[in-house]
Amino acid sequence: MKKRNLLMVCALVFGLSAQVVAQNVNQIINQQIIQLLENNKISTQDTNWVVTNQHISSTSGIHHIYYRQTLNGIEIYGSESSVHLFPNGEVLKANSSFIANTQSKATGGANPSFTAVQAVQSAADHFNYNNTGDISVISLENNIAQETILSKGSISLSDIPARLVYQMNQNEELVLAWDLSIEEVAQQNWWSVRVDAASGAIVDQVNWMSNCNFVHDHSIHETLDYHKNLYDIPNYNRT
Repeated sequence: MKKRNLLMVCALVFGLSAQVVAQNVNQIINQQIIQLLENNKISTQDTNWVVTNQHISSTSGIHHIYYRQTLNGIEIYGSESSVHLFPNGEVLKANSSFIANTQSKATGGANPSFTAVQAVQSAADHFNYNNTGDISVISLENNIAQETILSKGSISLSDIPARLVYQMNQNEELVLAWDLSIEEVAQQNWWSVRVDAASGAIVDQVNWMSNCNFVHDHSIHETLDYHKNLYDIPNYNRT
């Protein structure tokens, strides 16, 4: 009985600690947002965000927090921001890529005309994959981003993740797009690509194979921050 009570107490303490950490993270990010507002970098319509990743370095104790701006509850690709904290909670470094006037820059509907499967087919045409094979839905999350796992078909070495994001196009418009990654069978390219969810046009593409020369877990679908681990080096200052 004592052992059971101890486990319950430990679980309660852990739960409360996690809640406190989450509250602190929210406060810290909101402080960064307030600074942007005060400096007229953004307006109140641009203040929504979501944490995409965070961890505390076992080397330095620095708390790395990564977040993105959202529009209509959907992440804006390219708005990747971060704040890095000393163990005492003091801000070491903060970076923001928030976009101003998001509501007025948004164009098109809030719902995709192209399915995730059709988006992959558009990407396959763009990259000149002659034989796509059978691309089908393996799983679909019931959330606003419609997070989907698609079969690899004949074009990818791994199953293809897809989800809805907003992406800035060449006309400085925010368009609803499918965010995909295709690990090319030929192992020459690993494409991270945004496909316009209304037209099927390619809005943005990044070749992870060209941008990586180290091991990186692309399954988290995260935009790379090459400075991420450098903050654990004493006296490092990003230029």
